[in-house]
Amino acid sequence: MQALPSLIDFPQTGVNLLSSPVTVTLTNLDSVNSLGSFSVAVTAGFRLVSTTCGSTLAAGASCAAVVEFAPLSAGAQSGSLTVTSSALPTGAFVPLSGMGFDFTLAPSGSSSQTIANGQTADYKLLITPLNGSQGVFNFSCSSLPPYAACTFNPASEGVPANTTGNVVVQIATGLNTASINPLTPLTWHALPLACGLALAPFALARRRKALLLVALLVILAWGVTSCTSSGIIPGGKVPGSGSGPGNTAAGTYYVVVTATSNNVPRQVTLTLIVD
Repeated sequence: MQALPSLIDFPQTGVNLLSSPVTVTLTNLDSVNSLGSFSVAVTAGFRLVSTTCGSTLAAGASCAAVVEFAPLSAGAQSGSLTVTSSALPTGAFVPLSGMGFDFTLAPSGSSSQTIANGQTADYKLLITPLNGSQGVFNFSCSSLPPYAACTFNPASEGVPANTTGNVVVQIATGLNTASINPLTPLTWHALPLACGLALAPFALARRRKALLLVALLVILAWGVTSCTSSGIIPGGKVPGSGSGPGNTAAGTYYVVVTATSNNVPRQVTLTLIVD
């Protein structure tokens, strides 16, 4: 009986997630005798996705078993793919191993800050990979109050096994909307209109050149539409226009910070009080 590959070491995989599948080819090396009562199984922490193996493996024949790592906890894990048959004195097996990944995210210090509109609150978070796992972490904020934005220092962080990482979350208030949602420069929207106006004398002087006139009309329409959407022409709306600061109203806000690594997200809620 032959199994290829003869052992599998899966890449680090998030808890309650699945690794990429690996196919194991099982071959009956006996050219005369079949393997009856043939069965394939895997131990806990791993998953038998599918198999082409039946209850009998004919002489010289092969079948396939597809296996995934499915960790239920963080840390190094081992198991096996086991093949049994009434024709085999002992079961054959393929060693399986992998590292389950998980981590905790918690405030390092106070999770609540009180500031005035226009000020910035600083929070420190502690990242702790569990049981020898490691990862590169990315961060995001949600449930921010009006006219506020969050930044992270560092923007992403790699945390080795058996260590901890730190990230500073800064929530700025009293921002103007334009700084939060920057616009495309209006120059590019006005350019088609300017080009159309520049070509107008040529089109009028040569009325028989219909193609140039059509092109002019298309450019003018594009320019007017662009300027209207950009707010150059009255009635157009410019989201976030204005250079003055916004007003983050007084109140208590609960900002959710998410850290993600190896497709595993963890969240912490920070309290922001604007007085």
